[in-house]
Amino acid sequence: VAAIYWEQTDAKAAFWSIAGGLVTVLIWQVIGSNTALSYFEIDPLWPGLTAATAIFVIGHRGRAPWHHPDRLNTGSN
Repeated sequence: VAAIYWEQTDAKAAFWSIAGGLVTVLIWQVIGSNTALSYFEIDPLWPGLTAATAIFVIGHRGRAPWHHPDRLNTGSN
């Protein structure tokens, strides 16, 4: 989805985002089934999605320069 809306996306950032989200979901599921802590009752989807998003943004920002939308060259200059 980010590749559609975000210019110059990076396949490496996407890969590590997916891998990090999967690991987070698996760890959350294992810890949640073996502990009585209330915050592990949250569905593992949400921590996994949060981790995947954070990893993608950090990985992408480390590789591609960010330009404010107002400063993009639209070709009308």
